[in-house]
Amino acid sequence: MVLITNLILAESHTLLANRLGHGIARQWLKGLCWPIERVTIEDENRAREKAARAISDLGKELHERIGVLAGHFHDLRKHLEKSVESYNKAVGSLESRVLVSARRFKEPGATGAADIPALETVEKVPRRLTGHWPDQPAPPVE
Repeated sequence: MVLITNLILAESHTLLANRLGHGIARQWLKGLCWPIERVTIEDENRAREKAARAISDLGKELHERIGVLAGHFHDLRKHLEKSVESYNKAVGSLESRVLVSARRFKEPGATGAADIPALETVEKVPRRLTGHWPDQPAPPVE
């Protein structure tokens, strides 16, 4: 907009300079154009402020969503640990109580040719999230 104003000023100055003289024409045109430049600057500032508010709002929304997602991962980790714990208990019970009795059938020859495979417990645990979000409670230290 400033460029357009300068072009108008230059063209109008040439026309008015021929009639009024260079100094008077220039001051008169500057007096007419400064409100246009001021409005343009104010419009640009308003646009920047609007963009800054939009970025701030998006940042807040993203932060909130990441916090919720981190909470879901925390819950998922707890459930995975509980699943592994339950699996290991079931394997222990199967090995110590059920398979011991089932293997006794092999001695009198009441089983097929294949042995019952041994089951292994799961030793891996899910990785912990290292941080927490201010709006989410800190995960308990276990």
